[in-house]
Amino acid sequence: NAEVAKLLKDPDEKVQIPALEALGVLGAKNTAPQVDELLRRTTSVKVRRMALTTLAMFADPAMRNVFDHYQRDKDADLRAASAEGIGRLKNAADLPLVERLLSQESKTKPKLSLAFAAVMLGRHEYAPGSPLEILVKGLKSRFWVDTARPFLLELARDARVRKALYPAMASASKDEK
Repeated sequence: NAEVAKLLKDPDEKVQIPALEALGVLGAKNTAPQVDELLRRTTSVKVRRMALTTLAMFADPAMRNVFDHYQRDKDADLRAASAEGIGRLKNAADLPLVERLLSQESKTKPKLSLAFAAVMLGRHEYAPGSPLEILVKGLKSRFWVDTARPFLLELARDARVRKALYPAMASASKDEK
């Protein structure tokens, strides 16, 4: 992790972005301060997006203020990463905020991320318009399947989510199954 984290200081975003992605996948939570520093100093929107996404993967409560800062950003990808981070913190008190943001969001990517967050925070029911249904419907879109599928895979590790999804399988489309 330390060797990969050193790459964050490279001035080339083509080095920084894969390094950030690797740190997130590895769950290198100990590198959160370096990732946060890069997020604050970079002028590259692509690097900023990946840095915030990486912090969201860490689920580090110390980064809560960072997620709060980007909740209403004009950049949809930053709003999406912020929602993922808030969801992975699993603080049930955040559910009303997430639900309010979900009801107001017009862009698909942050909407899927907010739906993911709502399920992470306890909205496990599968019903018309529910966060879980929003994610399942995302599987039918060739544009959004690569966003919805990983969220559902992560959520399905929870037995309560799997239990909510089973009845929906009877009427699900091929893509949704």
